[in-house]
Amino acid sequence: TVFALATAFTILFPRAGFLAFPAAAAIAASRVILTSHFVSDIIAGAVLGIICTLALKHYFDRFRISLSTSAKEL
Repeated sequence: TVFALATAFTILFPRAGFLAFPAAAAIAASRVILTSHFVSDIIAGAVLGIICTLALKHYFDRFRISLSTSAKEL
């Protein structure tokens, strides 16, 4: 989840990537340190989160779906 969120923030705010991904890695490391997850769980979750977020972006781009709304559209 945290890597999907970091990817989404990076897509929406490109400059946020340098803060979002280190924060995601820190949270992932804390999960391993606290023995809540194995390293393989973290890697699989990160890959799945990033791929799903990028697939959703591709879908939005393909069908020209915009996330922004303006007063004219309402």
